[in-house]
Amino acid sequence: MPAFGESPQSRVSAGATVAARPDDPGASHAEPGRYGQPGRAGKPRVTRTFDDNDGRGDGSDVGDTAADVPRKKPARKRPAETLPAPARQAVTSSDVTTNPSARAQQQILALVNLNRRRSGCGSLSLDRRLITAANRHAADMARRAYFAHVSRNGADSGARLRAAGYRWARYGENIARGFNSPWDVVNGWMRSPGHRRNILDCRLHQMGIGLAISRDHTTYWVQDFATPTA
Repeated sequence: MPAFGESPQSRVSAGATVAARPDDPGASHAEPGRYGQPGRAGKPRVTRTFDDNDGRGDGSDVGDTAADVPRKKPARKRPAETLPAPARQAVTSSDVTTNPSARAQQQILALVNLNRRRSGCGSLSLDRRLITAANRHAADMARRAYFAHVSRNGADSGARLRAAGYRWARYGENIARGFNSPWDVVNGWMRSPGHRRNILDCRLHQMGIGLAISRDHTTYWVQDFATPTA
């Protein structure tokens, strides 16, 4: 059963929004729950994206929501159906890699950038550090059989990016499981308002895709976005 998740730690559907300093070990994290029913695509959890450059001068981060940030009216929703048929081919263990030139990385990048251009955003580029962080989290979820943005060791998306050597000014994360191809997972994210908002956030400039396949052949996907510090 396919399922979705978006990052970081606020669950707008539950009416809760949590903003925390990424370097604060005592910060409160609202772990997203899983939604969905058999035979139906999972209902998403909504993402927070943290912004270090809020002008407060105190190092704090603010969780921006759709209500906080002015956004242009998105283009009419259209699934990314115009890319070549290979994007619909099911992934295998050979697609699990940190190589930015790998098939899944390039196909998802093309699909995402197609949708961003339709909405007036610039294209993303791949970053190996984001790929590494995303792959680590996908592998951890597949190995330990859980589905969440907060790792079992308590690390959130931002902490995982820093651990991979990426100093971010802004980040976001989408996760999904049970989708068999790059086209399937991007099309699913684009049909989900919260995930779509991350993909079409013009303030995010780089991306990395994580993929893992569990022992029961379930696919786990992680899509990490970020903009580096100046």
